[in-house]
Amino acid sequence: MKSEIKSRRQCAGMSRIVCVILIAFSIGIVGCGGGGGSSTNGGANVGTLDRSADFAISTEPANATILIKPGQTLPIALDLISANGFSSRITLAVSSLQNGLTAAFATPTVSSLPKGITKVILNVTAPAGIRPIVVFSAAQITATGGGLTRTLNSGVLAARDGGNLSVATAGLLLEPLADFSPFIAPFAFTVADVTGKEPLTGVGQTGPVTVTVTSSTPGIAATVLNPIFTPAGPTGIIQDDVQIRLHIDPIVEGGTYPLRLTATAADGTKSTATVVVFIKLLQFVAAPTLTVSGAAGSSGSIESDVVIAGASGTVVQLSLTSPTPNIGVAITPSTVTIPTSHTITQHITLQAQVLQTSSPGTYRGGMLTGTLPDGSSQSVPYTIEVK
Repeated sequence: MKSEIKSRRQCAGMSRIVCVILIAFSIGIVGCGGGGGSSTNGGANVGTLDRSADFAISTEPANATILIKPGQTLPIALDLISANGFSSRITLAVSSLQNGLTAAFATPTVSSLPKGITKVILNVTAPAGIRPIVVFSAAQITATGGGLTRTLNSGVLAARDGGNLSVATAGLLLEPLADFSPFIAPFAFTVADVTGKEPLTGVGQTGPVTVTVTSSTPGIAATVLNPIFTPAGPTGIIQDDVQIRLHIDPIVEGGTYPLRLTATAADGTKSTATVVVFIKLLQFVAAPTLTVSGAAGSSGSIESDVVIAGASGTVVQLSLTSPTPNIGVAITPSTVTIPTSHTITQHITLQAQVLQTSSPGTYRGGMLTGTLPDGSSQSVPYTIEVK
């Protein structure tokens, strides 16, 4: 009887010790006295856990997203958690970072893991000029020691779920990808103006972002619709399109014209982008297909209309290139003078002659080119069909 009582007292004492250790390590195990508690990490059940020495690794705080600015190195605290007397040497490693981020442990080796929680520092660096991004599960963190390997989101005895390392690269970015082309000049919107989309990305924004647009070209007016953008979520994310309304007057000639966009954050940070509006010098009314026989010496022609725009009195040189060296091409007329209305719909004839026997098929890539006196030019495609 005395032996049984002594044994029960020892067992009860061991249970209390284990309970105290588990509470001290914040491993989230409940019901210590009853032995029926459970862990929520990976679905492990405390009642079936191996009580041998073990350890785990966790972020601090759990599941936190860390904001880092371009060109900045930021220290991130991680916890190594010892359980049941684990004290072996620990080697730390990080891999699989994305989007140009780099990381290294300040102390990649912990010579001996003492009882309780040991903090280690992971230094994460964002290269200068990196785009604003939110990267979830950006890195694989591993800790190896005593014949065991633990990843950031594992841990047998530690029910404390550190989550995956999440790094948000803070910043503001306007990308010059707005789609306003092609246009045919002259271009006047009397009922409804045209709109284009400009991507805006922001991370770590603490307040609204305002976007403005300016045009330095007379006859081209640009306005931002709904220019205020409000960040969402705890990391201040903005991922939206800036809607830009564009109006082009008839005086504007064919060519390329810049729009200057500026996004201003609540803290005064600015991001700028230049969007190019492309107004076509010439455009087929209907894309023509010139048909010929494949026999050497055969020829064919097709009539078409092309819209040509520009300054009044400008002489535009028209030329034709063939999609295949077996077929020669020509165009009539070869010059066009733009009238005072700044635009002309010119009737043209495209001619082709088969120089060498050609296989039947559709030949694409032929170009009609209009060249201005200053040497600038624009081209539009046409097709030759060999029967």
